[in-house]
Amino acid sequence: MSGTNIVIEVGRLVRDPELKEIRGSSLATFTIANNYVYTSNGEKKEEALFLDCIVWGKMAEAVVAKYCKKGKQVAVSGRLRLNSWQAEDGSKRSKHELVVDKLELLGGQSEGNKNKPPDSNYEPPDHVEKQYEGSQDTNPSAGECSQDLDESDIPF
Repeated sequence: MSGTNIVIEVGRLVRDPELKEIRGSSLATFTIANNYVYTSNGEKKEEALFLDCIVWGKMAEAVVAKYCKKGKQVAVSGRLRLNSWQAEDGSKRSKHELVVDKLELLGGQSEGNKNKPPDSNYEPPDHVEKQYEGSQDTNPSAGECSQDLDESDIPF
C-alpha cells in the first residue's frame, strides 16, 4: 500500500529566493516561515515553523525568481522529501524540504512584491498557470486523480 505525501503551507519568505541552473534546468530555493500561536497553562506562546522549498523548471525562473521576494506571502503545495548528506566534520545531517508543485502568490504589492502589475484585480493569463504548474522533479503519473468536480459539489 502506498501512502500519500501532500503538504500545503502558507507562509512568508524569510529571504529572497536563490535561482540556480543545474544540468540545464532552473532551480529556485527559498524558505518560508509561519507562526503558530497557542495557550499553555494560561500563557500565550508562539512557535515559528521554517520550511525549505525547492521549485524546478519554468515555475522557478518565471514565477519564483520574478515575483517572490523576502516578506512575500505565498501558499505552496507539494511533497516532502528527506535530504541527507555528510557534513565536513563527518557527521550525518538531514532535513526535510518541500518539492513545490503549485505556488500561489498571496497578499498585495506592499508585501515584498513590487513587480506585480498595479491593477489589484490582476490575474495571470490562463497559459501562465498551466505552463508553470508542476515540477520537473515529480512523477506526474503517481497518484493522479482525473475526477472532474462540478462547482456545486464544493461544500463552501
